[in-house]
Amino acid sequence: MEQKGHLTMARIAKIARLGSDIRNELNSRLADGADGKNILQWLNSLPSVCETLARSFGARPITKQNLSNWRRGGYQDWLVRKQDFSCLVKVIRACSCNFSLESDPGKPDSAGFSATPLQNSSRPNDRH
Repeated sequence: MEQKGHLTMARIAKIARLGSDIRNELNSRLADGADGKNILQWLNSLPSVCETLARSFGARPITKQNLSNWRRGGYQDWLVRKQDFSCLVKVIRACSCNFSLESDPGKPDSAGFSATPLQNSSRPNDRH
């Protein structure tokens, strides 16, 4: 989503209206450096894309300009979300705490939180 000031604007163009699975595959292909011409051939050959284009865009195919606009907008948003997720995973791994909810079955509605280190044998400094 594009952000203007503190308002978030939903994308409504051709590619933005495609299913998330197709947009994710498109973004992965862009990230892998796939050729735009091949991407357009692939996209415009998919039955679900053709249905969306027929329903909302008079059956006009996705064009080079549509793909260019997506690269500058929706794809950039995807890259940011991917980077944010990677950072979150790093923080969680660095924390290496496992928070669990403990409750005492003898006391109704009693619960306590505890933090215990994760047992992760894949970390190089861990010795078991």
